[in-house]
Amino acid sequence: MSCNILTSFTLGCRDNSGGIQEVYIGKYEKNQTYILGTSSSIDQITSFTGTTASFFTFEQTLEAAEFTDVPSANIENHTSMFTQTLTIILPKMTAELNKLVRILNQGKWRAIYLDKNGRYFYLGDKGGLTLTGGAGGAGKTMDSLNGYTLTFEGKEQSSALQVTTAAALSLITA
Repeated sequence: MSCNILTSFTLGCRDNSGGIQEVYIGKYEKNQTYILGTSSSIDQITSFTGTTASFFTFEQTLEAAEFTDVPSANIENHTSMFTQTLTIILPKMTAELNKLVRILNQGKWRAIYLDKNGRYFYLGDKGGLTLTGGAGGAGKTMDSLNGYTLTFEGKEQSSALQVTTAAALSLITA
């Protein structure tokens, strides 16, 4: 199979913003599948089928959460992958938050995030996401974080998939 570029890339208008509004995390379900709608310019998830997990909302303050989708290739092995890294901040250290972090540390997850442009993206599609790092504590000064910074990572064959609003909302429960 040969690889062909199917389209050009143009900058367009300056109507794009960086950042994440909200993050939704759900249990990694092995049998969760989706329907990928294809148009002339984009591929995006239009609906979910099979076993579907509920995704729970993790509200984020302004400029707190971050996502990177880093492509890499191994020339010798003729392979490629994307490393997906999602970092969220959960303020207000409580017993309930400590329990939640303990659960997140033990499981395998998928995530959806809503960016500042109103677009949803699906992470951990085939391999899931694992909590790989972060930090928690009370901080030092009054303006320090009292809570957790959590980093999830996954490795996938393709970049994060965009999800239609209807498909994303079908999974988000609270």
